[in-house]
Amino acid sequence: MFDGLDSRQTSIELAYSTTGDWLFNTEEYTRWKSQRGLEESNGVFWIKGKPGAGKSTIMKHMFLHLKKSGRYLTAEHFFNARGSAHEKSLLGMLQSLVYHLLKLDGSKSLWAPFREIYDAKRRLNGGGSFKWTQNDLKDFLLQHLPTCKPSKPILILVDALDECDEREVQKMVEFLENLSHKARHGSASLKLRLRIGLSSRHYPEISMQRRIDLILDNLPGHNEDITAYINDKLNTDDYGISHSVIARSLGIFMWVVLVVRLLNETYDCGDVQRMREELKTTPTGLEELFERILIKGNQYIDATVLTLQWVLFCKDGPPSARELYFAVISGVKPESLSNLIHNGISDDIHKRIRDW
Repeated sequence: MFDGLDSRQTSIELAYSTTGDWLFNTEEYTRWKSQRGLEESNGVFWIKGKPGAGKSTIMKHMFLHLKKSGRYLTAEHFFNARGSAHEKSLLGMLQSLVYHLLKLDGSKSLWAPFREIYDAKRRLNGGGSFKWTQNDLKDFLLQHLPTCKPSKPILILVDALDECDEREVQKMVEFLENLSHKARHGSASLKLRLRIGLSSRHYPEISMQRRIDLILDNLPGHNEDITAYINDKLNTDDYGISHSVIARSLGIFMWVVLVVRLLNETYDCGDVQRMREELKTTPTGLEELFERILIKGNQYIDATVLTLQWVLFCKDGPPSARELYFAVISGVKPESLSNLIHNGISDDIHKRIRDW
């Protein structure tokens, strides 16, 4: 369908140990999975939380759990604002969902109408290649998914809605809402057999009339996951330090991971008191923490800035590791390029590029 179809999902860290299992015991999740909550939600379950709280990790954990159960036909899309145009567009989501549904369509009830549409578009284009449009794929799903006869219930998971192109977010949500409504109120063949799971930040506000919300921030299970991670990964047994990390985390799992890493580096220098001082001066905001990590004591600040500029401003998505290596070298040490051209690239550099 397109390069990087599942690259975002692949890049998301797996839940730590048994973290995330608490989700399956929450009242909201149980209600979503049951018939009694269908009227209020049209089968839509929406996880919301702060940036860095761990929403994508929870979504991946839920996806793998439900897929492993073997009880669902699963179609998923993980938006990625840092990826290619397809990874952050409505068209990319539609292509991803159609691809996964066709791939898993055991009854082949979706293949026949899809092939008819494909053949018709080929004829219109003189037998040549063509590009699918949003409307093509929307119409296909809205018309044929509610009337198909799947061998199992269908589960659609869409992660990080807020990372979709902001001009398309509301159109995407309206489409998913329309799809859930048609499945619920359409043919009896699919009633009670479609579930949709979503995740996003609290802002920008994205509205949908019927859904069951789960607010990740400060849920007991989520906080227990953070505590378990700190107790296992933080090298010191000092209760005061670990308790302070928990208290200052504000439910942001990414903040905890980064701070534990910084504190462990200090611990490796053999100075527990310095760990306490380091923690006191560590900002609680993610943006400020990233700034500190990138700038404080960075002897390669010029290369760091240039690397970020290349990653952020490349028109067609992030460059490959090899492209980025040469781009940064040319900007920071242009004289090194002539040596590379003359002498070639050493095996050590090749290995470092591959490892990256």
